[in-house]
Parts: sequence; structure tokens; C-alpha cells
Amino acid sequence: MKSKYNARKTIVVDGSLIKSGTALFKSTAQKIRVGEIDGIIFDSYHEAEYYLYLYQQRKEGRIDAFERQVRFDLIPSQKGERPVFYKADFVTWRRGERLDVIDCKGMRLPVYVIKRKLMLQVHGIKIKEV
Repeated sequence: MKSKYNARKTIVVDGSLIKSGTALFKSTAQKIRVGEIDGIIFDSYHEAEYYLYLYQQRKEGRIDAFERQVRFDLIPSQKGERPVFYKADFVTWRRGERLDVIDCKGMRLPVYVIKRKLMLQVHGIKIKEV
């Protein structure tokens, strides 16, 4: 049975894909699949898959924790201008220290390249692209 959102017959329980139930993945104008897993809405299908991968890594003890949509300030606000920031898809932690700042990339846009370079310059953090 198809829904107006092209629903797939998958559901995630405790971070594992199961072949029953439905999870919504709908196409947007940019041909990106937007998905929902465990009540979390993702910007892309690739990001949703990487969430499951990190969930499994945490379950196996390879990482202690991970966070989604972590904001890093790059340029503070100035007179009449808003601040510039970068929002990482995921940040992984082990023993209380940040391991990786991860971005699930489908296409590198020029604004992303600039923000990636600013992350290295301002915070000394190299973004891991997957």
C-alpha cells in the first residue's frame, strides 16, 4: 500500500531496522528523502542511515555517546549582522572527549566549503564527511 509520502515498509525499534510498520520518507523539491526514525526527523535518508550506524557503535561500546545538530559559532554577530554558525549533523564522544564532527554530505555547496574552512581556522576542528 502506497501513501502520499511514498512510505517504506520499515520501522526502527531500539536502533534496528525491522520489516514491518512504516517510516516516512518523502521526496522534497530538491529530490532529498526526508525520513523519520524513532520520532527523529532527518534531513536526508543518508543521515538517517548514519544515525543507525552510530546507534549501533554506541551499543557495541565503540563510542560513549553522540549528539545530533550541534551548533558551532564561527563569526559572532556584529552591528546589524547576524552571527555565522555551522551545524554539524553528528558529534561523537568517547571518555568525555570529542572524537569526530561528522557531516553527511550528498553535495558540497560553496557555503559548506567556506564553513568547513572556518571550522578548521576558528575551532581547529576538521569535519569528517561521510
